[in-house]
Amino acid sequence: MNLYLFRHMITNKVLVSPKFQLETPLLKQIGGHRSSLTIRRDHFVPFAVVSGIASADNHAQLATQVPHPYTNVLPKSLSKLPLSPLTVEQRAPRKKLPKGVFGLRKPEAADEWVKWQIPADVKERTWALCDALNEIEGENVTVFWERDEYRRVVDEANLVWPEYVTHKALDLFRNRYPIVPGLDRKTWVDVATA
Repeated sequence: MNLYLFRHMITNKVLVSPKFQLETPLLKQIGGHRSSLTIRRDHFVPFAVVSGIASADNHAQLATQVPHPYTNVLPKSLSKLPLSPLTVEQRAPRKKLPKGVFGLRKPEAADEWVKWQIPADVKERTWALCDALNEIEGENVTVFWERDEYRRVVDEANLVWPEYVTHKALDLFRNRYPIVPGLDRKTWVDVATA
Protein backbone atom coordinates (compact mmCIF):
# COMPACT_ATOMS: atom_id res chain seq x y z
CA MET A 1 0.00 0.00 0.00
CA ASN A 2 1.12 3.55 -0.72
CA LEU A 3 0.64 6.90 0.98
CA TYR A 4 0.83 10.02 -1.21
CA LEU A 5 1.88 13.51 -0.12
CA PHE A 6 0.82 16.12 -2.68
CA ARG A 7 2.13 19.68 -2.88
CA HIS A 8 0.10 22.51 -4.42
CA MET A 9 2.27 24.01 -7.16
CA ILE A 10 1.25 27.61 -6.39
CA THR A 11 0.53 27.81 -2.65
CA ASN A 12 2.75 24.86 -1.54
CA LYS A 13 0.03 23.55 0.77
CA VAL A 14 0.18 19.81 1.36
CA LEU A 15 -2.51 17.13 1.04
CA VAL A 16 -1.98 13.61 2.35
CA SER A 17 -3.96 10.91 0.57
CA PRO A 18 -4.13 7.14 1.09
CA LYS A 19 -4.66 6.71 -2.67
CA PHE A 20 -3.49 8.51 -5.79
CA GLN A 21 -6.91 9.84 -6.75
CA LEU A 22 -7.54 13.12 -4.94
CA GLU A 23 -11.01 13.55 -3.48
CA THR A 24 -12.70 16.77 -2.43
CA PRO A 25 -13.00 15.90 1.32
CA LEU A 26 -9.19 16.09 1.50
CA LEU A 27 -9.51 19.88 1.24
CA LYS A 28 -10.32 19.90 4.96
CA GLN A 29 -6.60 19.38 5.55
CA ILE A 30 -5.78 22.81 4.08
CA GLY A 31 -8.86 24.74 5.13
CA GLY A 32 -11.06 24.32 2.08
CA HIS A 33 -14.25 24.26 4.09
CA ARG A 34 -16.92 25.37 1.63
CA SER A 35 -18.98 22.64 0.02
CA SER A 36 -18.73 24.28 -3.42
CA LEU A 37 -14.95 23.81 -3.59
CA THR A 38 -13.46 21.00 -5.63
CA ILE A 39 -9.88 19.84 -6.06
CA ARG A 40 -7.99 21.04 -9.11
CA ARG A 41 -5.98 17.88 -9.73
CA ASP A 42 -3.70 19.66 -12.17
CA HIS A 43 -2.50 21.99 -9.38
CA PHE A 44 -1.24 19.19 -7.11
CA VAL A 45 1.93 17.21 -7.69
CA PRO A 46 3.24 14.39 -5.48
CA PHE A 47 6.40 15.36 -3.63
CA ALA A 48 6.68 12.14 -1.59
CA VAL A 49 5.26 8.64 -1.90
CA VAL A 50 5.58 6.12 0.93
CA SER A 51 5.57 2.65 -0.60
CA GLY A 52 5.72 -0.84 0.87
CA ILE A 53 3.37 -0.43 3.84
CA ALA A 54 2.34 -4.03 4.45
CA SER A 55 -0.32 -3.85 7.16
CA ALA A 56 -3.59 -1.96 6.87
CA ASP A 57 -3.28 -0.79 10.48
CA ASN A 58 0.04 0.93 9.83
CA HIS A 59 -1.35 2.44 6.63
CA ALA A 60 -4.35 3.85 8.50
CA GLN A 61 -2.13 5.13 11.31
CA LEU A 62 0.14 6.99 8.87
CA ALA A 63 -2.85 8.39 6.96
CA THR A 64 -4.26 9.92 10.15
CA GLN A 65 -1.03 11.12 11.80
CA VAL A 66 0.68 12.86 8.90
CA PRO A 67 -2.06 15.32 7.75
CA HIS A 68 -2.29 18.64 9.50
CA PRO A 69 -5.62 19.05 11.34
CA TYR A 70 -6.84 22.41 10.09
CA THR A 71 -8.67 24.25 12.85
CA ASN A 72 -9.05 27.78 11.51
CA VAL A 73 -12.51 27.33 9.99
CA LEU A 74 -14.68 30.38 9.45
CA PRO A 75 -18.25 30.34 10.76
CA LYS A 76 -20.87 29.80 8.06
CA SER A 77 -22.07 33.39 8.37
CA LEU A 78 -18.66 34.67 7.26
CA SER A 79 -17.98 32.06 4.59
CA LYS A 80 -20.96 32.94 2.40
CA LEU A 81 -20.77 35.48 -0.40
CA PRO A 82 -20.91 38.44 -0.44
CA LEU A 83 -18.26 38.72 2.24
CA SER A 84 -19.08 40.76 5.29
CA PRO A 85 -17.13 44.00 5.84
CA LEU A 86 -15.22 42.28 8.65
CA THR A 87 -13.50 39.88 6.25
CA VAL A 88 -12.73 42.38 3.49
CA GLU A 89 -9.44 44.11 4.01
CA GLN A 90 -9.69 47.90 3.86
CA ARG A 91 -7.29 49.16 1.21
CA ALA A 92 -6.05 52.64 0.47
CA PRO A 93 -7.05 53.98 -2.95
CA ARG A 94 -4.49 53.57 -5.71
CA LYS A 95 -2.30 56.53 -6.62
CA LYS A 96 -2.91 57.96 -10.04
CA LEU A 97 0.15 58.06 -12.23
CA PRO A 98 0.85 61.06 -14.44
CA LYS A 99 0.25 60.67 -18.15
CA GLY A 100 3.06 59.00 -20.05
CA VAL A 101 4.36 57.09 -17.00
CA PHE A 102 2.00 54.14 -17.34
CA GLY A 103 3.82 50.88 -17.90
CA LEU A 104 7.29 52.07 -16.98
CA ARG A 105 9.10 50.21 -14.26
CA LYS A 106 11.77 51.81 -12.14
CA PRO A 107 14.94 49.70 -11.87
CA GLU A 108 15.25 50.32 -8.12
CA ALA A 109 11.75 48.87 -7.61
CA ALA A 110 12.62 45.63 -9.41
CA ASP A 111 12.24 42.47 -7.38
CA GLU A 112 15.39 40.94 -5.95
CA TRP A 113 16.16 37.32 -6.79
CA VAL A 114 15.39 35.11 -3.83
CA LYS A 115 17.08 31.76 -3.37
CA TRP A 116 14.72 28.77 -3.47
CA GLN A 117 13.64 27.53 -0.04
CA ILE A 118 11.75 24.47 1.10
CA PRO A 119 8.11 25.47 1.72
CA ALA A 120 7.07 25.58 5.38
CA ASP A 121 4.12 23.22 4.93
CA VAL A 122 6.34 20.67 3.18
CA LYS A 123 8.76 20.85 6.11
CA GLU A 124 5.99 20.29 8.66
CA ARG A 125 4.50 17.32 6.82
CA THR A 126 7.95 15.77 6.34
CA TRP A 127 8.62 16.10 10.07
CA ALA A 128 5.22 14.55 10.81
CA LEU A 129 5.96 11.70 8.40
CA CYS A 130 9.29 11.01 10.10
CA ASP A 131 7.61 11.00 13.54
CA ALA A 132 4.84 8.70 12.33
CA LEU A 133 7.29 6.25 10.73
CA ASN A 134 9.30 6.14 13.97
CA GLU A 135 6.16 5.14 15.89
CA ILE A 136 5.13 2.17 13.74
CA GLU A 137 6.85 -1.19 13.91
CA GLY A 138 9.57 -1.96 11.42
CA GLU A 139 8.57 -2.71 7.85
CA ASN A 140 10.59 -2.45 4.67
CA VAL A 141 9.29 0.96 3.61
CA THR A 142 10.59 3.01 0.71
CA VAL A 143 9.98 6.75 0.49
CA PHE A 144 10.22 8.23 -2.99
CA TRP A 145 11.09 11.97 -3.00
CA GLU A 146 10.55 14.59 -5.67
CA ARG A 147 13.63 16.49 -4.41
CA ASP A 148 16.40 15.16 -2.22
CA GLU A 149 16.26 18.36 -0.13
CA TYR A 150 12.81 17.36 1.16
CA ARG A 151 14.07 14.23 2.91
CA ARG A 152 17.02 16.06 4.45
CA VAL A 153 14.79 18.65 6.11
CA VAL A 154 14.44 16.38 9.17
CA ASP A 155 17.97 17.39 10.19
CA GLU A 156 16.68 20.89 11.02
CA ALA A 157 14.31 19.40 13.63
CA ASN A 158 16.91 16.94 15.00
CA LEU A 159 14.89 13.97 13.77
CA VAL A 160 16.24 10.71 12.36
CA TRP A 161 14.60 8.42 9.81
CA PRO A 162 14.08 4.82 11.03
CA GLU A 163 16.62 2.24 9.88
CA TYR A 164 14.04 0.24 7.93
CA VAL A 165 13.23 3.20 5.65
CA THR A 166 15.05 3.56 2.34
CA HIS A 167 14.93 6.70 0.22
CA LYS A 168 14.82 6.90 -3.58
CA ALA A 169 14.22 9.53 -6.22
CA LEU A 170 10.62 9.90 -7.39
CA ASP A 171 10.18 9.47 -11.14
CA LEU A 172 7.22 11.43 -12.48
CA PHE A 173 5.51 10.68 -15.79
CA ARG A 174 4.51 13.99 -17.43
CA ASN A 175 5.53 15.79 -14.21
CA ARG A 176 2.35 14.57 -12.55
CA TYR A 177 2.06 10.78 -12.31
CA PRO A 178 4.44 8.90 -9.98
CA ILE A 179 6.08 5.71 -11.20
CA VAL A 180 6.10 3.67 -7.99
CA PRO A 181 5.33 0.06 -7.08
CA GLY A 182 1.67 -0.56 -6.32
CA LEU A 183 0.30 2.02 -8.78
CA ASP A 184 -1.11 0.76 -12.08
CA ARG A 185 0.26 2.88 -14.95
CA LYS A 186 -2.70 2.22 -17.24
CA THR A 187 -5.50 3.34 -14.94
CA TRP A 188 -3.51 5.27 -12.26
CA VAL A 189 -5.31 3.33 -9.54
CA ASP A 190 -3.61 1.72 -6.57
CA VAL A 191 -3.33 -2.02 -7.17
CA ALA A 192 -3.97 -2.91 -3.50
CA THR A 193 -7.17 -0.84 -3.33
CA ALA A 194 -8.54 -1.70 -6.78
